[in-house]
Amino acid sequence: MERNELDAIVMAAFATAKGPARAQDPDHCDECAEADRLLLDLDPCDLAIGDLEHGSRNWIFSFATDESLRWLIPGAIRAVLDCGSPDPSLVFDLLSQRPSLFNQEQLLALLEFRDFCYENGWMTSEERDATGPWLHHT
Repeated sequence: MERNELDAIVMAAFATAKGPARAQDPDHCDECAEADRLLLDLDPCDLAIGDLEHGSRNWIFSFATDESLRWLIPGAIRAVLDCGSPDPSLVFDLLSQRPSLFNQEQLLALLEFRDFCYENGWMTSEERDATGPWLHHT
Protein backbone atom coordinates (compact mmCIF):
# COMPACT_ATOMS: atom_id res chain seq x y z
CA MET A 1 0.00 0.00 0.00
CA GLU A 2 1.20 3.50 -0.77
CA ARG A 3 1.16 6.34 1.76
CA ASN A 4 -1.45 8.30 -0.21
CA GLU A 5 -3.77 5.26 -0.15
CA LEU A 6 -3.41 4.98 3.63
CA ASP A 7 -4.05 8.71 4.04
CA ALA A 8 -7.28 8.40 2.02
CA ILE A 9 -8.48 5.42 4.08
CA VAL A 10 -7.81 7.20 7.37
CA MET A 11 -9.41 10.47 6.25
CA ALA A 12 -12.53 8.67 5.00
CA ALA A 13 -12.89 6.61 8.19
CA PHE A 14 -12.66 9.64 10.47
CA ALA A 15 -14.40 12.17 8.21
CA THR A 16 -17.47 12.48 10.44
CA ALA A 17 -15.49 13.26 13.61
CA LYS A 18 -16.06 16.81 14.82
CA GLY A 19 -13.82 19.26 16.66
CA PRO A 20 -12.60 21.16 18.45
CA ALA A 21 -10.91 18.87 20.92
CA ARG A 22 -12.24 19.26 24.44
CA ALA A 23 -11.68 17.77 27.88
CA GLN A 24 -14.36 15.49 29.32
CA ASP A 25 -15.10 17.72 32.33
CA PRO A 26 -13.22 21.03 32.10
CA ASP A 27 -14.94 22.42 35.22
CA HIS A 28 -13.92 19.49 37.41
CA CYS A 29 -10.58 20.89 38.60
CA ASP A 30 -7.66 23.11 37.57
CA GLU A 31 -5.89 20.23 35.80
CA CYS A 32 -9.02 19.47 33.75
CA ALA A 33 -9.37 23.14 32.86
CA GLU A 34 -5.72 23.28 31.76
CA ALA A 35 -6.16 20.14 29.65
CA ASP A 36 -9.22 21.70 28.04
CA ARG A 37 -7.30 24.89 27.17
CA LEU A 38 -4.45 22.84 25.66
CA LEU A 39 -6.83 20.57 23.73
CA LEU A 40 -8.59 23.60 22.25
CA ASP A 41 -5.24 24.64 20.73
CA LEU A 42 -4.92 21.36 18.82
CA ASP A 43 -6.08 20.85 15.28
CA PRO A 44 -5.58 17.69 13.21
CA CYS A 45 -4.31 19.80 10.29
CA ASP A 46 -1.31 21.09 12.23
CA LEU A 47 -0.85 18.48 14.95
CA ALA A 48 2.89 18.03 15.41
CA ILE A 49 4.99 15.16 16.64
CA GLY A 50 5.83 17.26 19.72
CA ASP A 51 2.15 17.12 20.69
CA LEU A 52 2.36 13.32 20.83
CA GLU A 53 5.79 12.55 22.20
CA HIS A 54 6.37 11.39 25.74
CA GLY A 55 7.39 14.23 28.03
CA SER A 56 5.47 16.70 25.93
CA ARG A 57 1.82 17.64 26.10
CA ASN A 58 0.69 14.07 25.51
CA TRP A 59 -0.81 13.81 29.01
CA ILE A 60 -3.75 15.94 27.88
CA PHE A 61 -5.10 13.19 25.61
CA SER A 62 -6.19 11.18 28.64
CA PHE A 63 -8.59 14.04 29.43
CA ALA A 64 -10.00 14.29 25.88
CA THR A 65 -13.52 13.26 24.98
CA ASP A 66 -13.95 10.27 22.69
CA GLU A 67 -15.09 12.55 19.86
CA SER A 68 -12.00 14.71 20.37
CA LEU A 69 -9.73 11.69 19.98
CA ARG A 70 -11.56 10.57 16.86
CA TRP A 71 -11.17 14.10 15.43
CA LEU A 72 -7.42 14.22 16.16
CA ILE A 73 -6.50 10.70 14.94
CA PRO A 74 -5.87 11.62 11.27
CA GLY A 75 -3.53 14.40 12.38
CA ALA A 76 -1.73 12.12 14.81
CA ILE A 77 -1.18 9.49 12.12
CA ARG A 78 0.06 12.15 9.68
CA ALA A 79 2.44 13.63 12.29
CA VAL A 80 3.90 10.19 13.05
CA LEU A 81 4.34 9.23 9.41
CA ASP A 82 5.88 12.60 8.49
CA CYS A 83 8.74 12.03 10.94
CA GLY A 84 12.12 10.92 9.70
CA SER A 85 11.83 7.85 11.93
CA PRO A 86 8.12 7.09 12.54
CA ASP A 87 7.10 5.76 15.94
CA PRO A 88 3.57 4.31 15.57
CA SER A 89 3.42 3.59 19.30
CA LEU A 90 2.72 7.30 19.80
CA VAL A 91 -0.66 6.78 18.12
CA PHE A 92 -1.42 3.39 19.65
CA ASP A 93 -0.55 4.59 23.16
CA LEU A 94 -3.25 7.25 22.82
CA LEU A 95 -5.89 4.78 21.73
CA SER A 96 -5.26 1.58 23.64
CA GLN A 97 -7.17 2.70 26.73
CA ARG A 98 -10.43 3.34 24.83
CA PRO A 99 -10.82 0.90 21.95
CA SER A 100 -14.62 0.98 22.13
CA LEU A 101 -14.72 4.57 20.88
CA PHE A 102 -14.13 3.48 17.27
CA ASN A 103 -16.63 2.21 14.75
CA GLN A 104 -15.83 -0.68 12.41
CA GLU A 105 -14.55 1.53 9.57
CA GLN A 106 -12.25 3.40 11.97
CA LEU A 107 -10.90 0.15 13.43
CA LEU A 108 -10.16 -1.10 9.93
CA ALA A 109 -8.32 2.14 9.12
CA LEU A 110 -6.24 1.73 12.29
CA LEU A 111 -5.44 -1.84 11.27
CA GLU A 112 -4.30 -0.54 7.86
CA PHE A 113 -2.08 2.02 9.64
CA ARG A 114 -0.66 -0.72 11.86
CA ASP A 115 0.06 -3.00 8.90
CA PHE A 116 1.57 -0.13 6.89
CA CYS A 117 3.94 0.61 9.76
CA TYR A 118 4.87 -3.05 10.09
CA GLU A 119 5.49 -3.43 6.35
CA ASN A 120 7.79 -0.40 6.41
CA GLY A 121 9.80 -1.74 9.36
CA TRP A 122 8.56 0.77 11.93
CA MET A 123 7.03 -1.94 14.15
CA THR A 124 8.25 -5.36 15.18
CA SER A 125 5.95 -8.34 14.83
CA GLU A 126 5.61 -8.32 18.63
CA GLU A 127 4.51 -4.67 18.61
CA ARG A 128 2.07 -5.35 15.78
CA ASP A 129 0.61 -8.34 17.61
CA ALA A 130 0.28 -6.35 20.84
CA THR A 131 -2.23 -4.02 19.15
CA GLY A 132 -4.33 -6.97 18.00
CA PRO A 133 -6.44 -7.63 21.10
CA TRP A 134 -7.83 -4.14 21.45
CA LEU A 135 -8.12 -3.42 17.71
CA HIS A 136 -10.15 -6.59 17.23
CA HIS A 137 -12.49 -6.06 20.19
CA THR A 138 -15.62 -5.55 18.06
